[in-house]
Amino acid sequence: MSVAQSIVNAAVDANATDATPSDWWSVQLGTTVWTCRSSTARFSLRGLGAQGATAADLADIFAGSTELLLPNTSRGVLKHGPSVSALREAAMRDRDEIEAALAH
Repeated sequence: MSVAQSIVNAAVDANATDATPSDWWSVQLGTTVWTCRSSTARFSLRGLGAQGATAADLADIFAGSTELLLPNTSRGVLKHGPSVSALREAAMRDRDEIEAALAH
């Protein structure tokens, strides 16, 4: 078992003792190619977009746990600045791509 998976497992175990989702542990991970199964850990994900991971990777890596993901695409969005409208369009495009990938 990887170190990352053991940390996720510890968060899942901690969350299993607390029925209140607002008190659940969250985990910040780099979006890399590994398999993660969790129904209670929330994931703040870096590495999406400019760093190489795709929206499709999220669906593959976090199959069954996608409702608790918070993917971050800041670098991919910021490269479209400084125009506010271009930044907004990039953010919305990334959002749509992520939502479509996770809907399947």
